[in-house]
Amino acid sequence: MEKRRMIIDTAMVILLPFLMAYSLIGETNHEILGIAMGVLFITHHIFNYRWYKNLFHGRYTFIRILGTIINLLLTAAIVLQMISGILVSKHIFTFLSIPGTASISRMVHLLCAYWSFMLMSAHLGLHVRSMSARVGIHKRPGLFRALSVLFILISGYGIYAFIRRQIAEYLFMKTAFAFFDYSEPVIFFLADYLAVMILTATVFYYISSFASRTAKNSRKKPLKPRLIIILVLLAAAAVLFVTMGMPYIRRHFIPVKIDRSQAAAMAAIDFGDRKILTVQFTRVGNSAFDDDVAAVSSASLMKDGSTLVGNAELLAEMIRNAAGGDLYAITTEKKYPSSYKDTCGEALKELNSGEESVLLGDLPDTSVYDTVFLVYPIWWGTVPKPVESFLKQTDLSKAVIYTVVTHGGSREGSCIRDMKPMTSGTVSDNYLTVYDDDADTARDQIAAWLKTCASADAK
Repeated sequence: MEKRRMIIDTAMVILLPFLMAYSLIGETNHEILGIAMGVLFITHHIFNYRWYKNLFHGRYTFIRILGTIINLLLTAAIVLQMISGILVSKHIFTFLSIPGTASISRMVHLLCAYWSFMLMSAHLGLHVRSMSARVGIHKRPGLFRALSVLFILISGYGIYAFIRRQIAEYLFMKTAFAFFDYSEPVIFFLADYLAVMILTATVFYYISSFASRTAKNSRKKPLKPRLIIILVLLAAAAVLFVTMGMPYIRRHFIPVKIDRSQAAAMAAIDFGDRKILTVQFTRVGNSAFDDDVAAVSSASLMKDGSTLVGNAELLAEMIRNAAGGDLYAITTEKKYPSSYKDTCGEALKELNSGEESVLLGDLPDTSVYDTVFLVYPIWWGTVPKPVESFLKQTDLSKAVIYTVVTHGGSREGSCIRDMKPMTSGTVSDNYLTVYDDDADTARDQIAAWLKTCASADAK
């Protein structure tokens, strides 16, 4: 039985960083590994059913309280991750998809994936002593000390990897889409996440060690098991509210009101004698909005008095006011739906069909410009089809293109890479991403970025 447990636990630990790689290993492989992890998870709980049987019995020390909280939260996170994973499946469980649940299921899946990753690593750390005892490492003090030093060194790198991979943003839902650098070898990604696992496990190992040493001197009355369960549920509810509830309320129920002239006011930045064009694509002017759409932020809209203003539209005005030059808005023959969700559906259809958008009005003579600022929202991880059509239909061979991407958490995705074959212009790697909710207060961010663009040589 013990050998089987060790095999199952080891397999789960090995699978964990591969599951976090998602797109780097391929969506089909991700779903297959997810099923394998689900089977191992269920088997692990069958082998450890006595833990649940004894949940309301015995004395609760600090370390048992901590372990119980982690175990219950981890179980809840993995169950939600499995359910949401089935609902967003694109290959294996497509027959179980429920219309209208993709957006929230994707959000839940991403959130639970990162919390499962951290909680499983913490769970591992709390059981290092028992695991080392099973394989006899505790009987070899020299080896145990050497491994301790090694894990501490790896944990030092794990701190850097945790920051570099922006894991905190995923844990607290500041980033709503997973971002991957497809040019990066998958081994580097796996190494970073393994280091974060070791960091988390090491921290919780030393917490358990410290708690074990101090428990003998503690005479505090232990908490009742039912109180522990209540505290776990309250903690889980608080995490869900902070990570999902507050951002959802802010983005969909709190109006975003601005003074457009004040929000777009910028100090001039010297670009010398460059010929500058600022191009923007936004939902305003390209959507058939309902009368009540201005009542909410709708992820990409603001309201100046009774006038709707798009995020990209406002940012483009900031750039033009600071850098000078001309301003052009991309408009399409087809009008997108008022609903942001329905617009996302239309955008996905456009990407899948590959058809170019039909643009309205005369295109500007872009051949006279040497500097172009292009501002647009990221759609499905890449460039919106109307922006792609503009790039393909204009002569930008003399221009350096500086890109500003607005997003709800995904940052630039593959936009910069995807733009390069779409245009005759030079797509600069000096780009800027602006979070949707920050668009109306992005003046300082825009100004700082424009100064770096001004100091670069024109083409």
